[in-house]
Amino acid sequence: MNTGTRTPPGTVPARRGRGRRGKPRTLRAGCGLLLALVPLVAGAVGGFRVTPTELVLLPAYCRPLANRRPGDPRGAELLRWERVFGHDYDHMHHYCRALQYLLHSETALAPKRARDDLNVALSEMSYVEQKASPHFLLRHEMYHLKSVILERLGRRGLALQYAQRALEAKPGYLKGMLHLADLQVRAGKRARARSVLREAARRHPRSRAVRRRLACLAGKASLDCPKGYVRRHRRGDER
Repeated sequence: MNTGTRTPPGTVPARRGRGRRGKPRTLRAGCGLLLALVPLVAGAVGGFRVTPTELVLLPAYCRPLANRRPGDPRGAELLRWERVFGHDYDHMHHYCRALQYLLHSETALAPKRARDDLNVALSEMSYVEQKASPHFLLRHEMYHLKSVILERLGRRGLALQYAQRALEAKPGYLKGMLHLADLQVRAGKRARARSVLREAARRHPRSRAVRRRLACLAGKASLDCPKGYVRRHRRGDER
């Protein structure tokens, strides 16, 4: 009867003796496996340049990436956000940079500078869209923000497409529903906008923004209405 130690399933039995450098062969094999797995566990998290004033306006997940350089240690806050986003956090410095330049565009004094900032934001957001996993936590917001950027660049048709994608990614997303309705109103599709807003009212009955827009569409309000809501009815508006 064999009384030796049984080899666990999936383990290659090691030969007796030691390797050329004096280490047991099983230990050397284990170290090689760990080294092979390192890139899967610890991705190359990048950073982006940002001032303290800008950083306070950005989401908390951008903080560990602020002014980060290659080789910087992975602190506790960075590791915490990695657990939230998974491998998608490797690309979040591009997402944060898109948000940064979207803010720049809102404070730019010259129209050309604002447009340049919007194009940078669009490029960064498109990069994230290309690299993000199918289960990216902020996919709905990414589509929404890309729609906002595209509209400001005058690309209304594509902006409408991304606004719809945002709601496909997260049905009932209030900010996305409001934005889609606003785009539809400005495109003359008031009946479609009303349908979106009624669904938003059903999902978010306490939303003042939804009630205000519905009142503006119905002609029952004229103050604080978004652009395009208050105007005379014209034939073809309801199509």
